[in-house]
Amino acid sequence: MHRDEGLHLEVDNELKSERKISNPDRIEVSVKDGIVTLGGYVDHYIDRVAAQMAAERVSGIAGVVQDITVELPAGSKRVDREIAGSACSAIELNSILPSDRITVVVSDGMVTLEGRVNELHQKEEAEIVVSRILGVKGVSNSIEVVQEVRPSDVTLEIVRTFSIWQCSMSKTSMSKWMMAR
Repeated sequence: MHRDEGLHLEVDNELKSERKISNPDRIEVSVKDGIVTLGGYVDHYIDRVAAQMAAERVSGIAGVVQDITVELPAGSKRVDREIAGSACSAIELNSILPSDRITVVVSDGMVTLEGRVNELHQKEEAEIVVSRILGVKGVSNSIEVVQEVRPSDVTLEIVRTFSIWQCSMSKTSMSKWMMAR
């Protein structure tokens, strides 16, 4: 079997076994030179994300081209104001996210996240949280990860360094004392 045909079959099987994708039969797969192209339609943005992650799990692929279109069911369509409100609420309710430092911008169902967080996992969590919101067609995560240095962190590091230095000096003094005996 040709390599691309084998990859096509593996990706297709991975998509069908992924429980997070509500209707994998609407996703089209093509493979050329080890690069997988995902096309077709899904009902929710989280399905699109799950499809890409499923394809990326297949060993031997060189890359993934994400061409899946989110086509919301009639009952899932929401105005941008509702999506923005839901996104802000979801971020505020998540205990690991600094909601006061994350801004949500919504245009035609596309959510853009902006702001600053201290840790990479917070940036990733913000994207996951909003990608699950009904009516979202896509997410652009522009959140910056900037670690803040607090005075208490500096003090703690000085104390830690001094303690290590003091301990090593005590060992050196003890060694000299024992050698003198």
